[in-house]
Amino acid sequence: VELHKQVAEGNVPSELVRASWIEIAKIEETRLGHVDEAVAAYEKVLSGDPADGEALSLLEGLYGRTQRWTDLLGIYRRRLELTGDLDAREEILSGVARVHDEQLSDPESAIATYRELLSADPASSRALTALDGLFARLGRWSDLADNLQTRHDATSDAEEQIALMIRLAQLREEKMNEVEAAVDIYRQVLARDGGNAEALAALERLVMSPAQAVMVAEILEGVYREGGAYDRLIGVHEIQVHYAQDPARRVDLLHRIADLQETALDRADLAFQTFGRALAFSHGDDRSI
Repeated sequence: VELHKQVAEGNVPSELVRASWIEIAKIEETRLGHVDEAVAAYEKVLSGDPADGEALSLLEGLYGRTQRWTDLLGIYRRRLELTGDLDAREEILSGVARVHDEQLSDPESAIATYRELLSADPASSRALTALDGLFARLGRWSDLADNLQTRHDATSDAEEQIALMIRLAQLREEKMNEVEAAVDIYRQVLARDGGNAEALAALERLVMSPAQAVMVAEILEGVYREGGAYDRLIGVHEIQVHYAQDPARRVDLLHRIADLQETALDRADLAFQTFGRALAFSHGDDRSI
C-alpha cells in the first residue's frame, strides 16, 4: 500500500495514478480488511474523474458486500446523474428500490422509486410488476387496482390483457367489495373470450347471490345461448323466473324454458310441466293453454 501511495502521489501520468489508487483500494479491502481506507482510495479516483465507471462499479460492489446500504444508495444516485440512457436508468432505479425494500425495510421509498421510474417510462414492465407485489403485500388495494389497469393499458398482448382483467375483477370482488364492478369486468372478459373458464366460474358463483343474480343471469344467458349450453341456459332462466316481479315476464321466461326443453333437450314431458307452471301466471294469456 505504501509503495502504491508513493507512486500515486508522485509525478507520474494520470493513468498510473488512477491504477495505483484502484490497486490500493483492492488491497485495503481484500488483504487488510480496511473498508474505510478502500473507500477513500476509490474516492481518490473519482475526484479525478467523477464518471469513472470502473471505480463506481467497484465501490458499488464494496458497499454491497459490506452491507453499507445508505452508501450504496449514494452510489446509485451518482450513477443516475451521469446517464441519460433509459435502460441504464431503469436498471439503477430498480436497484435503488430493491435496497429500500429488501435491505432497509422501507417499502414506501421503494414505491416512490418505482414511480420515479414510471415518470420517465410509463410502460416500464419492471416497475409495474414490482409495484404489483408491493401493493399486494401492503394491502393497498386501490393502488393495486390502478396499477393493474395501467399494466392492462400498457400491453398489446391479448392473453396478458385478459389475465390482468381477471386479476382486477378478483381484486375488486374479494378485497374491495366492489362486486358490481367485478361483474362488469368478467362480462368484458367473456365478450372477448366467450369460453374463459375463470370468468365463467366466477359468474356462475355470483349468480347464486341474491344481490347479483339478475345482472349476472342476463350475462350468462347470452353466453350460454351463444355456446349452445341449453341445460345451463334453462338454469339461468329459472333464476330469472325466481326474481321476476312482473307476471308477464315470468310467463315469457317459462315459455322460453319450455321451448328449450322440447326442442333442445327433447323432453316434451318437462315442457308440458313448465307450460303448466306458466298457466298459473297467465291470467287469460292463451299461450300456455
